Amino acid sequence: MYEDKDIESVQVSAGRRLYFIDVKEAKDGSRLLKLTEGKKMENGAFDRHRILIYEEDIHNVFEAIKSLMHHFPDRGNSRNSKI
Repeated sequence: MYEDKDIESVQVSAGRRLYFIDVKEAKDGSRLLKLTEGKKMENGAFDRHRILIYEEDIHNVFEAIKSLMHHFPDRGNSRNSKI
């Protein structure tokens, strides 16, 4: 099995959780966004959950997220307040 090529990654620490946001390039040259949430368990291991958003869907998903942002108050700790 091949590995996707890493394009860019961002890590967000949030208490016991870590979020990784990765842009990958697949073998066929298409790009995807991989969202990973890792939560540290009491035994020290990490429980991970992943979502892959493919290149052809990314703009629609991003617009849907933007349309819901008004439900979340800005707490002054965002990386980019112009989302």
